[in-house]
Parts: sequence; structure tokens; C-alpha cells
Amino acid sequence: MSDQKNVVVVGLSSYGLNVAKELGAKLPSGYRVIGVEKNAFVFNPVPALRASTIPGWEDKVLFPLDTLFPASSKNLAFGGVTVTAITKDSVKLEKSITLDGVSTDTIPYAYLVIATGSRAAFPIRVPITTDLEEAKDAFRDMQKQIAKAKKVLIIGGGPVGFEFAGEITEYYNGSNGREKKDVTLVSLVPKLLHPDAKDSVHQKCLNALKKADVKVILGHGVQDFDINQNGYLGELKKYTLDNGEIVEADFVLAGVGPRANTNLVAEAFGEAALDQPTRQVRVRQTLQLAEYDNIFAAGDITNIKENKMAAWGPKHAAVIAGNINALISNAPLKDYSPMGGLVMLASFGTSQAYGQLPFGFSLPSWLGARLKSKTLFAQMMPEILNIKSA
Repeated sequence: MSDQKNVVVVGLSSYGLNVAKELGAKLPSGYRVIGVEKNAFVFNPVPALRASTIPGWEDKVLFPLDTLFPASSKNLAFGGVTVTAITKDSVKLEKSITLDGVSTDTIPYAYLVIATGSRAAFPIRVPITTDLEEAKDAFRDMQKQIAKAKKVLIIGGGPVGFEFAGEITEYYNGSNGREKKDVTLVSLVPKLLHPDAKDSVHQKCLNALKKADVKVILGHGVQDFDINQNGYLGELKKYTLDNGEIVEADFVLAGVGPRANTNLVAEAFGEAALDQPTRQVRVRQTLQLAEYDNIFAAGDITNIKENKMAAWGPKHAAVIAGNINALISNAPLKDYSPMGGLVMLASFGTSQAYGQLPFGFSLPSWLGARLKSKTLFAQMMPEILNIKSA
């Protein structure tokens, strides 16, 4: 086996990928990064709703993993491999890999970073597969499903539901042979984007939906729907709201919030390692697990009080990489500084965006569109993965 000490990163999506990249550039001699990702590719969730709607965008959300580190690098990334268990000094894999010329299903670690993200239905998250084209086909299939649909029901008025409404109404706008869809958005929460969003931000979002001819029903919920079944129903189906109102749809997207993917942590360290009821991992301000100095968590799974956004990935990565180096060299650790207050930015098609900045300032739509809506940060993953064109 290698004389290199391992820093293992479990999960290589937005946060884990940033952490692995930062560690790969900053670790001292004698240490290496080993990234492990359950899929055989990298998924960028930010453009996923557009990729499920507009043909061609599936190529902008999914990327091969093998360019993360140069072929000559001491650092390694394994895709299509699921971590099934964590111990105090190793991770157990569902299948064997070849590591340092030896077949093994266990990777020992000196330091561990858990970045397993959150769980949600497709297209907000992708199905586990070892085939990149198979994953792209899932997006192509949903594009065809949306094209066939006449009446679309979006359940949830948070960023997912709001952005999906924007993508559908802009692309299927009655021009270029693309017939307009009858779109209804239903949200149990009476305020759009976030319960704590400013009234002015909510109103701007509501105005955008109404201008796009989306029927908006707030403060009521849909009864008897399957949170994991997004897609085309094949026929019109009647959905009953809690106020007795009936909504017809032949395509449904449940845009309810993703849930922290922390079962692996609970199995390894017990339920006490998680906050309740969020089931997010309890971390110190240094992003170390509450009870373990050499284990860190990043991203959606942490109980850090900040809105979960892919944009914070580099911030988490810088603190975790810096603190692992500090532990190696016996230097003081630094705290992570979360973004105070509600910070969020939701696109609405390619030319509008609405959101909120720290201290309650609302973001002008033109600026939000310039920052996010046109590209949806599609260039982020290729840059991290050293892919020159995507």
C-alpha cells in the first residue's frame, strides 16, 4: 500500500467537488485526496430544471469525473462507487476498487470529509447510475414528457417550483411550434421562494408568475400525491386541494425541499450526531463533526444556519482544506462564517431573476438575471473539472 495518508471525500457534487479540488491543491507532502462518488459522473444541480425542459441542456449538467485530477496526480477520484459504512478510521465500499495496485473495498483515512448532499426526486437530483449517457437520457426523456403535456401542476412555491414555472412558460410560449402549457403552481406556504422572504420579493415573484399566465394557489396543499413521482402521467388526472378545489394535470413536478442525505452519518455515529427534525449533521463552526476532530461535513448536510446554495461550495472548501492543513501542522483552526440572514436568487427563465441579499435587500431582476439566469452557472463544473469546453 501507498505511504500516503488519505483524506477521503465522500460525495463529489457541488460541495464535495470543491472540497476535493481545494484539498488537491493545498495538501502537504505525504497526504493525498481520494474522492468517492456514487455516480460515475458529476452532476450540477443548478441548471437541472432547464435541462429537463430544453433539449441540449442535458450536456450542461452532467460531466465525466476522470478529469478532476491529472493522470499523473497522487490524488484520486472513484466514480460509480457507493460508500456503505463509515468507521472511525476507514470507509467501506459496496464494491472493490483498485487502490495502489491492490483490490480492496475499504479505504483508510487520516481525515474524512462527508458531502453526501440531499435527497430529492428527479430532475432535482439524478438517479444513481454508472452510465453518463443513461443519466443524460433521463433528462431527454423528461424533455419529451413535458413536450407532450397539456396541463402542468407544480407543487411547491420555493425556488424549485418557481424556477420550473419560469423554464416551462418561457420555452413553451406559443412560438416556434411550441404550444403554450396550462401551468398551475400550488404551495402550502403562503409566500413564494421562502417563508422569510420579504413581502416585496414575494410580490415580484407573484407578478412574474401571473404575467406568464401561471395560475397560482398559495396557502393550500395538494392531497394524495407521490413526492417521488415527477413526470408525465399519460392522461389528465384530477388532484384535490385541501380547500376542495380540483386541479387537472397530465404532468406533475413536486418541487418540495430536498432532505439531508445523512443516513450514513446516523448509522456510523448514532442519531445524536444529527439535529432534529432536520436530520442535518451537527458541526462546529470549524465544520468538524461535533464529536470528531478529524471528520468534517460540507454542504446541504450541515446544520450551519445559512440557506443551502451551491454558491457557498468554495467557502466551505476553503475552510475545510485550511483546517485539515492546520490539524496536520498543529496550527490554529479557523471558523466558518455563514452568510447572515436569508440569501437567495431564483431565476425565472433566461432573462429574469428575483432574490434577496443580506440585511433584507432585494436584488434587481436585471442584475439577478445577469448573475444567474442566462447561464445557470453551467460553466462551474467544467472549470472545476478542467474541461476546456462543454
